[in-house]
Amino acid sequence: MLKSACCAALTELIRNDHNSQQIVAHNGVYAISKLIIPDSKRSKPTETLQKNALRTLRFLFSKEGNRRMFQRIFRRNNSVFTAFIDVGHYVHTIEKYQMVVDRINNLPETELADLRESIESSNQQREPTQFIEDYAVLEHLGSGAFGSVCKVRKRDQGQSLYALKEVNMTMIGKNNKDRDKSVGEIISEINIIRDQLKHPNIVKYYRTFTVDTTKLCIVMELIDGAPLGEHFTSLKEKKEAFTEARIWNIYIQIVLALRYLHKEKHIVHRDLTPNNIMLSENDKVTITDFGLAKQKADTQYLKSTVGTILYSCPEIVQDHPYGEKADIWAIGCILYQMCTLSPPFITNNMLALASRIVAGKYEPLQQDSYSTKVSQTIAKCLTVNPRERPDIVGVAGFIAEEIMLHLESLRHRQFTLERKLEKERKRTQRNHSKANNYMQSYQKLFIASQERYDKLAQSQTSLTGSSHLNQGYLLDQNNNLGQGGASGDDEEEPSSSDSSGSAASLRAGFSRPPKPPPSAARRRKLDFNNNLEVEIPGPAVNGRHGARDSGCSSAGEPSPNHDSLRNSHMYLRSLSSPVVDKRNRERSGSKGRPVSTGNGAPTLSISPRKVRQISDPIQQILNVLHKVIYITQLPPTLSHNPRRTIIDKFKRALFLPNTNPAHLKTELKKLAGGSPDLIDINFGNVELNEPVERTSSSGAIDHDSGLEGDISHGISYAQLNTIIERVLREQDYYSMAQKPPQPRQRVTSPLAAISQSNYRR
Repeated sequence: MLKSACCAALTELIRNDHNSQQIVAHNGVYAISKLIIPDSKRSKPTETLQKNALRTLRFLFSKEGNRRMFQRIFRRNNSVFTAFIDVGHYVHTIEKYQMVVDRINNLPETELADLRESIESSNQQREPTQFIEDYAVLEHLGSGAFGSVCKVRKRDQGQSLYALKEVNMTMIGKNNKDRDKSVGEIISEINIIRDQLKHPNIVKYYRTFTVDTTKLCIVMELIDGAPLGEHFTSLKEKKEAFTEARIWNIYIQIVLALRYLHKEKHIVHRDLTPNNIMLSENDKVTITDFGLAKQKADTQYLKSTVGTILYSCPEIVQDHPYGEKADIWAIGCILYQMCTLSPPFITNNMLALASRIVAGKYEPLQQDSYSTKVSQTIAKCLTVNPRERPDIVGVAGFIAEEIMLHLESLRHRQFTLERKLEKERKRTQRNHSKANNYMQSYQKLFIASQERYDKLAQSQTSLTGSSHLNQGYLLDQNNNLGQGGASGDDEEEPSSSDSSGSAASLRAGFSRPPKPPPSAARRRKLDFNNNLEVEIPGPAVNGRHGARDSGCSSAGEPSPNHDSLRNSHMYLRSLSSPVVDKRNRERSGSKGRPVSTGNGAPTLSISPRKVRQISDPIQQILNVLHKVIYITQLPPTLSHNPRRTIIDKFKRALFLPNTNPAHLKTELKKLAGGSPDLIDINFGNVELNEPVERTSSSGAIDHDSGLEGDISHGISYAQLNTIIERVLREQDYYSMAQKPPQPRQRVTSPLAAISQSNYRR
């Protein structure tokens, strides 16, 4: 029943998209899916738990980005998966899931074993069973005509995840000669894309290599989201449609990405489809799959027949030369499909499909469904004549008003976030200021009470030390902190009046003599290898504050404020003697429990494991900054040193004019802590990830192994820290730091200088 209640709570949390994403990221699908497996008893409470778990899973399934995981879980049980889908999206009634529970409970043992195996395959924390070079394969994301895509993790980079696309080279070309030529062209294009493309709406490519001369592997950025095509399928199931605001949001991002490709990089994608456009959180668009992309000159035309025919322009279908306007036709088809959830040209006959594309015939949008601007934009993009079809700048100019509204909404959102950030910063500053004031007040109060307590203790010790010895109370000589109770001035015999007063106060408040507190110097040198004891002065006894107060009164000194002394003061006493430590443990009965020391003051033993020294973060930042500047000021070497080059670029990026102290502190803090994060390649507009590359005989890129680790897709702060330490060791930095500075010898004459110089030679 407790697990059922937890599933019900998770179901309510899933209504928020961010919570849903966090549950999936923390392996929640696997943990909840294990609850739908029936036990051997098939009891009623088990069915209740199954229904609650299925409801939670069904709410997670309603988000498009999570559906691939459920397809893997129910891949061998189509009947269960069908009943699971038929429940509907966000159905809260628990009895609606009884049909799915009955299907699962009636499965034979063999199918139940398959279901358990499928659930185990969804465990994101399981050990990888397959490796491709240095990449551990975690999950299969999808397959295509020429290969598949997997989610992988590099061995030496912690939890950094990537997408690895495997292309079967045996499917490319008609013979070995054509295949080698095609593979070489693909590798060349991917390397161009990796080196040049840097746009928020375009996927990042990191590395290309071959495996067994039959597979071409491309390592790219892992997009946390779902393809646009899956959103079309989901909306069809829900019998819903895209809103016009959402359509413009997605389409404007596609237009901005294509403007960057066409006008700045002169690259034609040639395979723009809904499956190659990923939508992540808040409908952020990322264009992927540049395997067929081609870089060309301004006046050059392409002739290869590539791409998906549903989104191919008439010139490609007719095998005519084409250019970048082929991508304009493709985004026109995608815009039409966002409005109708179906492609504009679709038939069962391939010849009829080609005829409709060449003629440009498609069903117009229904009236009053969307604005006329949407229909006009589709008509301009699907213009049959490529000369009359606008380029990407013409498309952007036609929808300039929508782009301006989009930018205005982004600016408003940015302004709102900046206001929230400013409020949070001011609140943090106020809390920090209050904390500093409280700490300063506490320190002043502690110092004042400690000084008054020291005066009180010294007066009491000097007046009662002789009486303690006369009555036979001996201090423990094994206790280092208890020594000195009968030394110095305490051995002098007081007057008869003082002695009687001390004896009376001793009988009134103590059953044994108090141990003198450690001095201020002793308290500053506490031994953290032993247990620590906190002593708190006890309350008043019979209207008086104990024998120490009486000793002070008898000495003729004014009594301090005992309320503040009782509420504010405590001091730490190191128990260096094992005898005293054992006696305190016997007295307390359990570690950490307050006990009485016999003098009216309870004590609390603190384990040394609970005490740790605090390192100064500012000192660490200054230390790593000193190392970086020290390396950059070393004299130049005869041969090229890539490590010192990387450190020098990082140092120049730290002190560029457009940086600020906050960025400097953040970067140095990450470097000092050895963060596994990659250094931002746009930090300070200085490129840090420029690996020294050489091309192997197979056509793959082989990065320079002279550097620490693989830096083909960036350098992490931990790797840069390792590079810095290696350069420092090469320069004997630490051995020179330990040597004391040598005094400079004074030269009295030029002749003496020449003699000293010859002697050194």
